[in-house]
Amino acid sequence: TFLLLVRPFLLKLQGARELASTPSSLPAHFDWPRADKRREFLRVRRNAQGGLDLFPNQSSGVLTSTVWGDGLADVPAGRTLALGDHVAFLSFTDLLS
Repeated sequence: TFLLLVRPFLLKLQGARELASTPSSLPAHFDWPRADKRREFLRVRRNAQGGLDLFPNQSSGVLTSTVWGDGLADVPAGRTLALGDHVAFLSFTDLLS
């Protein structure tokens, strides 16, 4: 939440022109069968095949997923994902730079 909302706000206050990083479009190497009413940010990591692997537990209380992963998959509200579907990927490295 900080990287997506607060950091761009602080950068704007500091006069920065580039406030948000540009997401990459990568294939999901997992299924996300449930469409939510809200936009979902799933903890994922890039794999050797160039796709994204999903951390098994997406509960908000699981901090180990941020250590395991290297970014977030941005799933729009009302959307499901099937294996191979492309999804917006926000890299932690890009979000922190």
